[in-house]
Amino acid sequence: MSIYDPRDRNVGRASLFLRRIVPERQLILRSEGGLRTVRLTPVGQIGFLALTALFLGWAAFATTAMVRQQAVVAEHDAGRVAAQAAYEGLLAQVSVYRNKISDVTADLERNHARAVQLAKAEPAAASVPARKPDPKPDPKSDQKPEAKAEADPAKAASALGDVSVDPAVSRELYQTHAQREREALYGELARLDTEMASLAQRAAMEKALDGVEVQLKKVTLERDLAIGEREQARTRVKELETRLVGMEEQQLALVQKFTNLASDRSSKLRAAVSKAGLNPQDLLDDMPEDAGGKDGQGGPFIPAELGVQSSPAVKETLGALNTKVLHMTSLQSLVDGLPLASPLEVAWHVTSGFGVREDPINGSAAIHEGMDMSAEYKSPVYATGSGKVIYAGWRGRYGRLVEIDHGNGLKTRYGHLNRVLVKKGEQVDRTSLIGLLGNSGRSTGAHLHYEVIVNDRPRNPDRFIKAGSNVFES
Repeated sequence: MSIYDPRDRNVGRASLFLRRIVPERQLILRSEGGLRTVRLTPVGQIGFLALTALFLGWAAFATTAMVRQQAVVAEHDAGRVAAQAAYEGLLAQVSVYRNKISDVTADLERNHARAVQLAKAEPAAASVPARKPDPKPDPKSDQKPEAKAEADPAKAASALGDVSVDPAVSRELYQTHAQREREALYGELARLDTEMASLAQRAAMEKALDGVEVQLKKVTLERDLAIGEREQARTRVKELETRLVGMEEQQLALVQKFTNLASDRSSKLRAAVSKAGLNPQDLLDDMPEDAGGKDGQGGPFIPAELGVQSSPAVKETLGALNTKVLHMTSLQSLVDGLPLASPLEVAWHVTSGFGVREDPINGSAAIHEGMDMSAEYKSPVYATGSGKVIYAGWRGRYGRLVEIDHGNGLKTRYGHLNRVLVKKGEQVDRTSLIGLLGNSGRSTGAHLHYEVIVNDRPRNPDRFIKAGSNVFES
């Protein structure tokens, strides 16, 4: 399994900027002689600031709504006061008309009383002796006595002096005058009734208009609120669109970053395999499909088509990431099985290298098919790659020996062990302890004889160890 983790990369500029703007703080609380420390993380501080901003926004919105509501109530109160004033004015006009009607009624009653008095005075007038008329009437008078009498019977009687007036004529004059005044009063009453009806109708119309005005203001307010909500919705949609664009850009940048990381990792793995003298492409072609194990599953997550269509750029970038990660995973599985690690984790040095050497026992030239690694006696010896133990025990000049088959024609041997800690057929990996460094077999001192065999031919183990040093350190 790979020990590579993308989170071990350096922190980005955005994270560094956030840490610099909102650093972690600590509050020291002292109570009853004791001290208590409260940590304020950047996330907690940002959350507190967000809640504070939300509360202030809500308070501003509530204050604005209350002020607008008070303005509407004040406007309604002003309309009610105006309607009350108009109603009181109408009552005043009605009172004036009632006074006029009372005056007219009083005049009618007075005229009726005068007519009754004249009617009672007719028998007395009949017993008064008749006087001769004045033979010289006033030349300055430009109105006949009959006309004056018709206009005002009392003045006519005074103007005629002692002239005898027929009681029937006098009564007819008074009746005519009373009839005219009655008709005039009836006309005035009709006019007053018409004006009062007009005033009542106008008051009803004004009241209806007030109701219409209130409804109109209500509809206008609802329209303004709807327009405001629509504008808020549009603004929210624009903000969401902007956020989506930003999220897509961040996603593209993140995917591209992981793509580059996978590509760099693949390059290092290929270089390590090539440095060991192997062809990575040939090894990949020879790898079985279940090299990672029957139950192993993995690879990048490529989402299926959901309700929201991804942009072509996102699809293309995800496809490239998928290809790079699959290739990196294959190389990593290959490297995990290759013997590229050092069998010793303690300090060691080479006492005899790979190739032709002087035999340490008889001093003759000989072929050394491995590498002798000297270290402290009984130092732990580890498998250099995953594989299967095919031999564990004593084998002649090797002494105590462990042989591991790593697949793809690669094998490793660990000789001169003090103790063997694995059994034949056991599966091991790069972290498995297989024995202890010793001095068994054909040996002049404590050391580990380490061999790497590729397709039944020995290879220089030092090349594999150096190739793996760059891979496992990164």
